[in-house]
Amino acid sequence: MLSTVGEVVPELLQVLFFGSVGVSLSVGGAYVERFAFDMLRSGDTVLAAWGAVLGAVLLGFAYIVVRDSLAPILRDLREGARN
Repeated sequence: MLSTVGEVVPELLQVLFFGSVGVSLSVGGAYVERFAFDMLRSGDTVLAAWGAVLGAVLLGFAYIVVRDSLAPILRDLREGARN
């Protein structure tokens, strides 16, 4: 059970760090996807394809960070709060 401040603070810092990384990757991926859409509308299909792939990779990394790093920490904090 996480009862002392010394035990809770590192967990909260991890949540803050991995949450901000996930949000940054998601926003970056969305921005690159919008760039790809704009390039497609302007007729530059090669740059649009490059942007679409890069945006998808960034969004994929965001999903992996949240699923593998942030979700287990949040699950442990929630289980610790119940006990």
